[in-house]
Amino acid sequence: MEFRSPHPLKPNGVSGVKESWRGRSRADPATFHFKKKITLLRTAILAAVTILVYPPVSAQGQAAVTRTISVCVLSSGTLKEVPASYDTRTGDTLVTVSTGPVYFHAVYPNDANYAAGHAWYFKNNTLRHRGRRYRKYGLPRVLGTSEVARLSSTIGTVPLFVETGTVELPEVLYVPVRVGCEFQPYQLEPETRTH
Repeated sequence: MEFRSPHPLKPNGVSGVKESWRGRSRADPATFHFKKKITLLRTAILAAVTILVYPPVSAQGQAAVTRTISVCVLSSGTLKEVPASYDTRTGDTLVTVSTGPVYFHAVYPNDANYAAGHAWYFKNNTLRHRGRRYRKYGLPRVLGTSEVARLSSTIGTVPLFVETGTVELPEVLYVPVRVGCEFQPYQLEPETRTH
């Protein structure tokens, strides 16, 4: 019995074209691997974006254990409380928008309105307000929306706050650090007298 090649021009069925990938010839193995990596990267990015914005559906048979909470955010320069859901099983905080529940940080990110995104905050730079210097004082603290009032001054894009009811030159400025009404106090430096 004689073996007959399915390809009439090449012996034993060997053609000049190597395996194909998505219908394309891959004569160059480096090109094949590069294209494969690009496809995997695209898939990973799409999956990451989907995971960042839309929460996973709870596993079948497991009831989600959520608590309704209120989270303080800085929105358009104003402090406000936003209702959210906290999943005690996964630790995720979700907020409901018109399309359904999404991760809280996708709707209310720690953006340029918060000091945590600026180098001057981490470098412990002093702040200037009304010609006076203020130095970082202590650790950040959580304050309620009614405990502070916004000043018209800003440090770049970050608004400044003072204790509610302050009318004169404030002894302490409060800078929003991140979502959750976390503020860093800055205390007024004493004036130095020259003799």
